Amino acid sequence: MMTLFEAAGLCKHFSGVYAVNDVGFTVEKGSTVAVIGPNGAGKTTLINLVTGVTRPDAGSIQFNGHDITGAPLHRLAAKGLSRSFQHPRIFRNMTVLDNVMVAAQQHHPVGMLSAGLKLRRARAREAAAAEAGRRALRQVNLECDPDLPANLLTTGQDKLLELARLLVAEPVMLFLDEPAAGLDDHETADLTRRIRAINESGITIALVEHNMQLVMDLADSITVIDSGRIIAQGPPADVRADPAVIAAYLGSGTELTGAVDV
Repeated sequence: MMTLFEAAGLCKHFSGVYAVNDVGFTVEKGSTVAVIGPNGAGKTTLINLVTGVTRPDAGSIQFNGHDITGAPLHRLAAKGLSRSFQHPRIFRNMTVLDNVMVAAQQHHPVGMLSAGLKLRRARAREAAAAEAGRRALRQVNLECDPDLPANLLTTGQDKLLELARLLVAEPVMLFLDEPAAGLDDHETADLTRRIRAINESGITIALVEHNMQLVMDLADSITVIDSGRIIAQGPPADVRADPAVIAAYLGSGTELTGAVDV
């Protein structure tokens, strides 16, 4: 398999305290990987480092053969790497479809002047963006009226809408930050199926997640961090049985299964 993404030697400290200390991992094209760890382990800092939200103090990040260390998120999205946030950034005063069309503008841009004058080219691009938006909503199976105001969506629907917004930009790879946060068991199972289908469509996925059932169901490999350092890496079965991982989460002698607070 081809390595699509690689982070090496990442470090970030705040006021002299390391939130991330010499962390690295690779993601093979077409795979799903997960980063897990106890509360305060440094997961949020790590995902911010690798998606351009925060610049690392040391280390490097490669994506699709290019050095993207410190590149801002909008430039990463243009290269095919996009991310979600734990709390979806939804435009509540817009409709569901309009939310997705905003993200579609990357591939179907409509200039302000052209849009204002209702030029034929602008109308055609707006129609293309709308169709791309509807296609993305069907892909995540968001079962609601596309013209529904986004402020009426449930938490689970918010998550699907954010996925649709990511997919409409035609990404190569997605970083998902706590995609199951706030969801019940039924919604989490449904989201697991959606993420698996997205991966099977050819999109590489990396996720930071607290729900161990979702992680074990989806991940080909897992990186575990604690106090900013890697304590385990490998396939799910090996990580689940690793004594250091069990101790970091629950204390020795306890099996690591189900949903845990990380």
